[in-house]
Amino acid sequence: MQSDASRERFEALYRDQAGRLLLMLMRLTGSREDGEDLTQETFIRGWRAWSSFRSSSQPSTWIHTIAMRAFADWCRAPARRTLDDAQEADAAFGETIAAILPGTDRDLEEAIGRLPSQMRHAVVLHYLEGMPVDCVAKQLGKSSGTIKAQLFTARSRLREALKP
Repeated sequence: MQSDASRERFEALYRDQAGRLLLMLMRLTGSREDGEDLTQETFIRGWRAWSSFRSSSQPSTWIHTIAMRAFADWCRAPARRTLDDAQEADAAFGETIAAILPGTDRDLEEAIGRLPSQMRHAVVLHYLEGMPVDCVAKQLGKSSGTIKAQLFTARSRLREALKP
């Protein structure tokens, strides 16, 4: 059982980080629904582990790590969609995320949303979340060289998509 002070600290963490994690997880999964599910799963796991949280690290870093583990579990789960469904979801994702995220650069969001999922994951983690390439590689279970190649190809595709 958590104390009232502990519960208040966790609620403050939720208010501070839920929107940021939702956006990141939506971008990673390519789906608002999956992003919402993973955000909820992240905070459920976080609450269960809250008593073991060590204040030597930032709560935001700690909950972000939990979110990335939830995302990794989601990636390892048996395929929920056919290849055609995944391609349709990737193509529609940019339009969906741009429509639900006011104030974002719609063209860029749409272009990122049209990237293949593995490339989109690398772009979101490296460019939008600021993770170093080696950390992205570790998170996605790929080599640094593979991530660098994906980022190079993604930049080329984004440049092409964003040409006037």
